[in-house]
Formats: sequence, C-alpha cells, structure tokens
Amino acid sequence: MTELIKYVDVCIGVEPLELLDGNGNDIKDRLPKPEKQEDYQDIVRQIQKRYNIQYLAMPIVTSCPSTGTG
Repeated sequence: MTELIKYVDVCIGVEPLELLDGNGNDIKDRLPKPEKQEDYQDIVRQIQKRYNIQYLAMPIVTSCPSTGTG
C-alpha cells in the first residue's frame, strides 16, 4: 500500500503504511500495547508529512467485554 499512497486523497487508518526509521524498523511497532488514541498523534502527523496526505482518518477501535446475557 505504501507505494500507492501518492495516488490517494484520503487515507483511512495507518496500518498498511510503512513508517520506517533510519534502521528500517516500522515506527508504529514501538507503540505501547494496548494503544490509545494519543499514542497515534505523532504517527499520524509523520505519515501526513512524509506522504503528503491532506486527510487521514484514524479509526480507534475499543473492545467492550460481553455482558453474558444468557
């Protein structure tokens, strides 16, 4: 996906994109687990700057424990 990003106007999510540091490691792999919305702010800014993306939507998925209604 990274090689195609120059052809898009809107990107939804950051996982398909590579954001490599000087050693060739993906910066996203350094995020704490579980990730929070604040953890992605710098990542989103770097991706917007590096790939010249005007709009980047970042869906944050939270899990909800089931209530066991049975």
